[in-house]
Amino acid sequence: MRSPLSLAGNLQRSQISVQALTRLSSVAVFLIASWSGHSDLVLVALQGTLLAIPYVLQEALLGRPIARGVVPPDWDPRAWATRTALATTLIIAPVVVFVPLIAVPGGGGWAWAATAVPVLLQVWIENRYWLLNRIRSVAAGNLVPQLTAMGTVISAVLLAATGRSVLVAAVPAQLLVLAWAARQCRRGAVSSGIRPALWSSLRPGMSYGFASAVGLMFSVALPTLAGICVGGTAIVVIRALELVFGPFHLLLNASVREDLLRGRISPLFSLPKLLTIGSLLVTAVALAGSSAIRRLVSEDLAATAALTVLVYCAYKLFVLVNTWQGTRHMLNASPARFMVTNLTASAIALFTIAIGAVWIRDLQLYLLLLCGSEMLLITWYALRNAEDRRRVHIRPRLKEMSA
Repeated sequence: MRSPLSLAGNLQRSQISVQALTRLSSVAVFLIASWSGHSDLVLVALQGTLLAIPYVLQEALLGRPIARGVVPPDWDPRAWATRTALATTLIIAPVVVFVPLIAVPGGGGWAWAATAVPVLLQVWIENRYWLLNRIRSVAAGNLVPQLTAMGTVISAVLLAATGRSVLVAAVPAQLLVLAWAARQCRRGAVSSGIRPALWSSLRPGMSYGFASAVGLMFSVALPTLAGICVGGTAIVVIRALELVFGPFHLLLNASVREDLLRGRISPLFSLPKLLTIGSLLVTAVALAGSSAIRRLVSEDLAATAALTVLVYCAYKLFVLVNTWQGTRHMLNASPARFMVTNLTASAIALFTIAIGAVWIRDLQLYLLLLCGSEMLLITWYALRNAEDRRRVHIRPRLKEMSA
């Protein structure tokens, strides 16, 4: 029988623990802001959405190239990762600054800045996570998001208790963890190598990063357009629903990370994937069946009709299917083919939402539009994956014929 310390160590090294702490941190900050009647609740909700940008881009620019083995072996990993983080920060800074201005025009200069700074610092947190996984160990890499999440919750409690904004709750933990990670990186056994130029550092993950960036446009556009079309309450409701689906997203992201770590040999079905489906069903039943649970998260969510909540649950089901299909396609297709697939998918999604945004002024209709968009994407990814399977069977035959 394993000792408690051994079990704790295995849990700390698992991707589920990383996702769990990160999600719990995001939920805690939102709930603290909601329960304390914080005036910046809309910006807190929007900040939670923007924090997906560093997560997705650093996974695309660092994690996916590492998983596919396309990073030049003669590059210095530390120099490559650092330059990738710097380039990413420069690219996303205008988006992170201007989205709060557009979605919440009455927020004020300090509130807008407080919304943006933690998002930009999170780029470096995610970057150090992948770097330490590469040059030290999985345990060292996992500590970066784990310590950041725990520190953020502590800061949020202290800030709310003193009547201050929780928008900057992550900053103290982020700075302390980055200082610790810098020491760990210097101690890492890294061989000397080429130090790529700033923009050249993006080259290994360019296809994945560009495709993910277009997809992120869609993710960021959802609450932004909801705020413009329906009002600030819609941003809070959508963010509250996202947080209630935290266990679902935790398992979904963990299943994707496991696939990336295993590469092409990852199984089509696994325990994390079955748990993800179960989590989706349990959350859908609990949300639609109990207004008390919705009120526990937010009064705005409690006032939302159960049918609207069910439509959102259906949307999450479609997102689950698309995420797994997209990951499978990424592992089997070339980077260029994957980029074309994602660009086309994002264009379909953005075009659908843009059309609806012209005339939709109701949250339920807005969510139905999202469901329709995801159903189109399911069809598109299914076709591309079917082509991938045909290519796998055709290539060996062509080699035999040429021989």
